[in-house]
Order: sequence, then C-alpha cells, then structure tokens
Amino acid sequence: MKRLEDTLAACTQPTAPMGPVRVAVDNYYSVTVEELGYHGGLHASPGLLAEAVTGLLLRDGLVGAGAQAEIVDMVETGRRRYSVLARVRRAAARPPPGGPVGWAAVEAAYRDFVSRVSKRRCPFAVHTVAAYSVHAGEPRLALLVSDVSRHAAALKAAGVVSRLASHGEPPVLALTTGRVSGDMVAALARAGVRVLVSNHHPVLSGIEEAWMQGVELVLRAPGGHGLAAYTQAGILVEAPRVRLGPAPGGGAGAYAGLPSPLC
Repeated sequence: MKRLEDTLAACTQPTAPMGPVRVAVDNYYSVTVEELGYHGGLHASPGLLAEAVTGLLLRDGLVGAGAQAEIVDMVETGRRRYSVLARVRRAAARPPPGGPVGWAAVEAAYRDFVSRVSKRRCPFAVHTVAAYSVHAGEPRLALLVSDVSRHAAALKAAGVVSRLASHGEPPVLALTTGRVSGDMVAALARAGVRVLVSNHHPVLSGIEEAWMQGVELVLRAPGGHGLAAYTQAGILVEAPRVRLGPAPGGGAGAYAGLPSPLC
C-alpha cells in the first residue's frame, strides 16, 4: 500500500478543474454484489471505489476485516450516475494490537492530522479520514483519504484498513474532519479501528455504535476546548473523559441524560 504523504495530492483527487477553479466532484454509485445478495449505493467522489464497496459491506456486517471488494463491471447510467457490479475476495486478517493506546499518541496524531488537512493546504469541499498505527507510543500515518462525503471518506478508509489487515498489522487509530455518525463507526470498527477521533460535537448514533462496537470515541470536549473520550472501551490510557454512563438496565444506546432515539 503506497503511503499518501502528499496531502494536496490526496485532497485534489476528488476535484476537477472548472474554468479558473477546482470543484469537488460527487457521483452516485449503485452497487450490486450478487454472491451476497447485496444491493445498495452511495454518493462519493471518484477513486478508491473498490475500497468504498468494501466499506459498505463492512458497515452492514456482511464481511469482516481482511475482505476486499473487486469491481467486476461499471456502467454509466446517467449524469454522474453509475451501476457497479462487484465481488468479494476474503482473506485472513491480522487482528489489531490489543494493548492500550496512550492519550499522548492521540494528541500527537491529532496535531499531525490537523497540519495535513488545514484549509490552507486543502482548500476544497472535501472531508478527510486518516489512520495511524501506534508503535512504542508514537503514531505513524498509514493512510489519508479525502472525499466530498464524510460518510464515503469513512467507507473508503475502512476499505483500505481492511486491506492492510490482510497484509499485516492494521492501523488502530483513525481521525476524521467530519461529524461521526453510527455508520462511520460501524465501518471503521469492523475494519479494525479501535480509537476514532473527531473535533466535533457528538452525534447520538455515533456514541451508540461506538459503545456497541467497543470503540473509544474521542470528540470535542463539552466546553468546546480540547478533546475528550465519550465511550469507555478499556483502550485509552490517561484520557480526559465525559462520563455519560449507560442508564440502569439500558444496555448499548441507553444513556443517562440522553433522550430516547424515539423522542
């Protein structure tokens, strides 16, 4: 897997020249995986389409880490609309490292991430997801993916993480520029990510899914300054925490002080 060290190149991939400016490109892809009886779709930027399909299947729990989708055929069906036929190649995945992750590694990865995705370096209408491995407390960039959609960026990143898991040690720490919803958590967690970071306020589905998947979800602290962990999965060490706590008798998704999803 080639490392994407050039942030500008990564964030210009989902854009196209239009006169004097570059504009973000988004297409709709209708996806069929016949062997799984799967029919779905997504809005996404061009590029890393096989990885996006892998992310879709991971998100929906149809495959596990190590799986990789392959595009069999793609037909243009309309303006910025495509029909995609894919198949799945499964491979054994190496599990992510099971040890703790220090808060210092999260802070170092976040500083590195912000330096790469600032609007000065990436001035386009895209979201970015990066993933890092952690060795001896130090984060190492493994991938950087940009897409018009924060959801598609997470799916593509999950697909790349799944591929890395089939070749060696998968990254355990992911960061995103977008708000973290449950679908993003599900895809990345099933690929092997154990800590997910975003400098945004919480989304209820994201917290619920992180709780169910056993993922540490790190978001903007309630006061608006700095980051804090909103779930407790026994992974992060010395992290500032927001004590939500499950409601008595509640289980995953029932939290004291949070409204019912049916409200």
